[in-house]
Order: sequence, then structure tokens, then C-alpha cells
Amino acid sequence: MFANKPVYVENQVDFSTSESSIVYNGKLYFPGRDLEHGTELWVYDKKVGQARMVANYSAGNQSFGPSSFIEYKGKIYFYGSSSELYSFDDTTQKIEKVTLDNGSSLYLNTRSPLVALNGKLFCATKSGHFS
Repeated sequence: MFANKPVYVENQVDFSTSESSIVYNGKLYFPGRDLEHGTELWVYDKKVGQARMVANYSAGNQSFGPSSFIEYKGKIYFYGSSSELYSFDDTTQKIEKVTLDNGSSLYLNTRSPLVALNGKLFCATKSGHFS
């Protein structure tokens, strides 16, 4: 559906590989970068032939750096540059940080992939254990 090579949208936003993107609900979600916002979550909708930033999650040009996308239970999950886990809901268009039941952040080993298996989402923590 989409090429596995560098793509430049409107000569301003770019992403480098399909490893850092996901096709979900017929749209390509990817970490797009521009000078004004840094690297944020972008979406390309082939039906309308245009890309747009989903949200400027990090203030100003501080990069949010989304990576390692996976679809799980109707949302897209990914790592942010702060080594925390985030979700994006295509219906509400909201990005949310995933926290533990007590409200604590999850600090993860972002070099490890996110894996969905048997109805659960697995990820490696900084201490090397799966949660």
C-alpha cells in the first residue's frame, strides 16, 4: 500500500523507514519531522492525498519522537522519546500516556519491540523484566 523508502510530503515533512510507521484504518501513521515542531506523530491519508500532524504533543520544537508502533485493542501504541508508552485513539484523535494503576509512568526499554500476544501487550522495562 505504501512504499518502503524515504518519503517527502509537501517538501517539509519527512520520515525515513517503514520500521517507524504503521498502517491503521487505511492510513499511514509515522514520525514526521519539521523545523517548527520537531518529530511528532503524523498521518497520511491516501484517500485525500495529504499528510497532517496528529498533534504537537511536545511543546514547541521539542521532539516527541514516536517509534515502535503496534495496533492493540483498537488503538495504536508506541514509545515516546521519554522512554514512556503512549496510545493513540483514531476515533477521538487523542494521544495519551499509558500509566500504571497507581498513576506512575512506565519507563521502558525502547530498543525492545512492543508485542501483542494472547490479548496482552508486552514490553521490556528498563530493568529488563516484561510487564
